[in-house]
Amino acid sequence: ARGAAVSRRKKKSASKKVLIAVSSLLLIVLSIYMGIQIYGKSIINTGDMGTLDKPTIQQTPPEFRGKRLNLLVLGIDYTTEDQNKGVVRDKIGNTDMILYCQFDFEQNTMKMLQIPRDTFVGEVGGSAGKINGVFRNAPDPDNRVAAVAEVVSQQLNLLIDNYVTIDMDSLREMVDLFGGIEVDIPFDIIDRDKNGNPTSVLRKGPQMLMGEALEFFLRARHM
Repeated sequence: ARGAAVSRRKKKSASKKVLIAVSSLLLIVLSIYMGIQIYGKSIINTGDMGTLDKPTIQQTPPEFRGKRLNLLVLGIDYTTEDQNKGVVRDKIGNTDMILYCQFDFEQNTMKMLQIPRDTFVGEVGGSAGKINGVFRNAPDPDNRVAAVAEVVSQQLNLLIDNYVTIDMDSLREMVDLFGGIEVDIPFDIIDRDKNGNPTSVLRKGPQMLMGEALEFFLRARHM
């Protein structure tokens, strides 16, 4: 029983560290969204992957507009494995990072919800039925973001006013640009191949994670 309690505390601590890291990244994202240019053309796309002008997507009522903002942040992973070419860049991708952010400008507060990419949403998510597959399986290939927003709005009953998309390949560039993010890793995190050989390793303890390492930390499923 004691061992189980310790395990639960470790998992809770790990989840908290992930949220802190994601929150730090989100602040960067939102700074750019509000008009701060980091360098050249922003590596963050806003509004160029479709519109949210659908009656099935709930938005902030008119009387609260300007006072509140509800933002959907999608990190799109374009990498995939090809049997002949190895890891290649896919044309469509999956939304492997989904964050919902609510801003209250009168109270100067922000609330954030991280939606796990494996959340089951039914056939709209493709053969696996997961939310990260909604983007790929959208009925309108010119407005894939609306399909994701519709699922989030309808199944989770959330208001969505706008969105930001991030190329997960560029996530590493963002973190490297800011000199990394400090994370206190609660225990060793090891990813292994099918033969059990370690492919990626993060050791326990406080450390500065650069882009590639932080991406692995955020994606790690076994904690």
